[in-house]
Formats: sequence, C-alpha cells, structure tokens
Amino acid sequence: MCQFIETIKVVDGKLFNLDFHQKRLNRTLNYFFNNKYQIDLFQEISLPNLALGTIFKLRIEYSKKINNVSILPYKRKEIKTFQSVESNSIEYSFKFKNREQINILKGNSSADEIIIIKNGFVTDTSYSNIVFTDGYKLITPNTPLLAGTKREFLLKEKLIEEDEIKLSDVKFFKHFYLINSMLELTEENKYSIAQIHD
Repeated sequence: MCQFIETIKVVDGKLFNLDFHQKRLNRTLNYFFNNKYQIDLFQEISLPNLALGTIFKLRIEYSKKINNVSILPYKRKEIKTFQSVESNSIEYSFKFKNREQINILKGNSSADEIIIIKNGFVTDTSYSNIVFTDGYKLITPNTPLLAGTKREFLLKEKLIEEDEIKLSDVKFFKHFYLINSMLELTEENKYSIAQIHD
C-alpha cells in the first residue's frame, strides 16, 4: 500500500500553513481511496512542549490513517553547487514516502543538490520547489513535480507567479530561491544562477 508524508514547520507551538497541508492530504486520500478515509490534521496533531525560538520539523506518515508522527529540530542544508539532471519519466505528483526515483537521480550527481529537468522543462530540486528571479519578477516553473504547500501559499498571496521555464531559459535569470514547507522566500535560501552546472 502507498504511504505518503506531510512535513510541517513548527515554531513556538505554531503549525505553519496547516490548511494547505490538510488540502493536499485531502486530495491524496480522494485520489487513492475515493474519500473512503478521512484524516483531520487539526484534530490529530498534538504537540509536546517544545523549546521556544527553535524551528521544528513535524513529519507525518500516513495511508488510510496516520501511521507515524515524529518531530525533530530542523537543520537547514548547506548547498554550494547544483547540477541540472534530466529524467523524462520521473513522477512525483503526490508526496510519496517512497522517493526512489529522486534518490537515484541525486545519487548519480556529484553536486550538493540537483535541479530536475523533465522534457526540457525545469521542475524542482530533490526536496524543494524553485523560484527564479531576474531582479524584478519572482517566477516559479508551471511544471513542478510536486505542487508544494509553500508554493501554493505564495501563489495564492500573489507573491510569486508561475510560468513555463525551459532549461534554456535559466541563464536569463540572476538568482533562484528554494522553497518548501520549511524554507521561506528569504535571502538565506537565495542562490546564484552561476552555482548551477550541467
């Protein structure tokens, strides 16, 4: 049976973007189980006493029901190099626990992180969505492998826009950001296009 995950940012007892995580969970249950099962994250999640000022990563594994919950202090990855890698067969439209296809691509790269190209179009990194900037606009590819919750939030708030981005278009941008449930659209998560190698 397929298993899925949700990872939720927790700071000072606050669960970030929980409604977006609930919507994605609902879409997953509807698609795979025809809405025969329901999980209410607002009811199911009970947080322990956590250190103030520390960012925690809450990980929920589920299928028809929640199978496992863990919460650990979050440690941001240090990334200096990126490599564009191509896979025209990769699929990850739901947040599966099984990430074998992505892990194989990552394992075959010598860079710290990969940017996955599918049919000539930019999708995601191995663990995040991407937002490119030319210094004026903030644009995320309209071909993500997974429509992340942070991406959905930023689009809804009109803080970013989506458009078609081919690998050949990347050189026209100056920088890019990595975003996911744990990574904000901030300078800390901003990288130079020059850090991407073939």
